[in-house]
Amino acid sequence: MFADDTKLYGTVDKDKGASLQNDVNTLQDWSDKWQLKFNIDKCKVIHYGNHNPNVEYHMQIGEQQTQIKEGTEEKDLGVTFQQDLKYTQHITTKVNKANSTLGLIKRTFQYIDKDVFLYLYKALVRPSLEYANAVWSPYLRKDIDKVEKVQRRATKLIPELTSKTYQERLKELKLPTLAHRRRRGDMIQTFKILHGFDKISVQDLFTQDSSGRTRGHNWKLSKNTAITTVRTTSFTHRVINDWNSLPSSVVNAKKQFMTLRKNMISTGTAATVYLHIKK
Repeated sequence: MFADDTKLYGTVDKDKGASLQNDVNTLQDWSDKWQLKFNIDKCKVIHYGNHNPNVEYHMQIGEQQTQIKEGTEEKDLGVTFQQDLKYTQHITTKVNKANSTLGLIKRTFQYIDKDVFLYLYKALVRPSLEYANAVWSPYLRKDIDKVEKVQRRATKLIPELTSKTYQERLKELKLPTLAHRRRRGDMIQTFKILHGFDKISVQDLFTQDSSGRTRGHNWKLSKNTAITTVRTTSFTHRVINDWNSLPSSVVNAKKQFMTLRKNMISTGTAATVYLHIKK
């Protein structure tokens, strides 16, 4: 449930949304007390899940109970969440933005060599395709290809590489595919969560393997049963096989990771991301 900067969420089961409605009432009492009124026209509720009862929620406007309108998508911290959790709309928006940037680069520069291309591509194009991709990483073939086509098109901006195949262009530029970078990014994010670099509760996301198997490393994760595509392709499920197959020297490299991060900060090569609250 979204209302400018305020979000409420909860599981709707036997209570038929009563607990979430109580949260709405409590929040409205607080807003009335502090004279920070909600704009009912900007509030919305999104129902997730195939068997969601789609309960109606209301806010007290004057003497009247007004129903909060239902929505099918919402942009939150730069990511568009759809009701079906497929992120197709978000991917389309990001791809269009990246292609527009490529068009601007093409119109601005009469000639682009490898070094200039890499500076421009890594600074202006690729970041928009990778922001928060642990959340929206595509699993539909059409979406995977749509994202990869941006890099495929971008590498053709270099005149001497236009006659080469995509894989040959990547080899010349020493670039991996975007699909590979997403997979690698998943492993880095998992490492940061498990080793406490990100202030996220490990227990809320993962279950450590307690089978006692000695093969591999001591950070193995247990994989729970999943029956829906959305669940099997979510971050906490899709990373487990890759993570469990990593060598012990990688998953236990906490000291090396801390040293690398310290060097990046001291040399100014690290990037700081500021999350701005919507007004």
